[in-house]
Amino acid sequence: MRGVSAQSNYSSKGLDREWVQLMKEAREMGLSKREVKQFLQKERPRI
Repeated sequence: MRGVSAQSNYSSKGLDREWVQLMKEAREMGLSKREVKQFLQKERPRI
């Protein structure tokens, strides 16, 4: 995607820029997608 900014690329795919940054940071910390998913499910507010 030459010439297209990362932000507009995220927007075109319906991705939130802050969410993408958080996921990148989690990966840099060595967390897997599965670990992030498990954490989010555990921390989900109960209604």
